[in-house]
Amino acid sequence: IQARWVAMGRPTIVAACPTCQQQMQQHSPELPVVSLWQLLAQHDLPEGAGTRLPTVAVQDACGSRNDPQTHQAVRQLLQTLGAPVEELRYSQNLSKCCNYGGLMHFGNRALAREALDVRLDESEQDFLVYCGACR
Repeated sequence: IQARWVAMGRPTIVAACPTCQQQMQQHSPELPVVSLWQLLAQHDLPEGAGTRLPTVAVQDACGSRNDPQTHQAVRQLLQTLGAPVEELRYSQNLSKCCNYGGLMHFGNRALAREALDVRLDESEQDFLVYCGACR
């Protein structure tokens, strides 16, 4: 990644995945990495994007547990879109891991399903995720 980054002229890396952002910042601190969600929250959304949406329960990615700026950016975007947020008991810096990153699904499919069901039982609302693994 570093060699490719240098060859591309050392651009800023925009990470949609909180875990990818965290890993790059931890293991390659010389790489300038920004959160897509924070970047989007700094700009106006396209015309017509601010329609009313239903209430959503936000599944914060475990990779964003120590990133309150991303938590705020996601919620700011939802507010702009007119989507009320139901905060889960375990959210933001206390968010539960979806278990996909730990590959529980491949090691113990029944336990992974049970963990998913426990999380889904925390809200009747649709869940919003901003991490590809959590999805």
